[in-house]
Amino acid sequence: MTTRRFTAELYEGHSDCAVLVPFDPAKAWRKKPRRIGYRNHVGHAVEGTVDGEPFESWIWFYFREWRMVVPDRALAEIGAAAGDRVKIAVRPHTEPELAPPYAPGRKRR
Repeated sequence: MTTRRFTAELYEGHSDCAVLVPFDPAKAWRKKPRRIGYRNHVGHAVEGTVDGEPFESWIWFYFREWRMVVPDRALAEIGAAAGDRVKIAVRPHTEPELAPPYAPGRKRR
């Protein structure tokens, strides 16, 4: 599967920092979405890097845009926060059935 690379600005949601994803993963990777483990949302399990730091996450369609939470651990390692621009590289998770389910962090606002 092809790794997709893009630069994005981190934004702070209610409980996590995330980025808008500039492509439809189902079209890019010809994969069907699966349940992400949170409510009824479905999405695509991914492995990737943010400014070179590895992470696992999910891409899902929410409020008319593709979004991906970037784990706090990865952001802390690179010293990034909401408002910063970061380089992202993502690909489909090699074992999506073993991808950790999405669980929102603590409410930030």
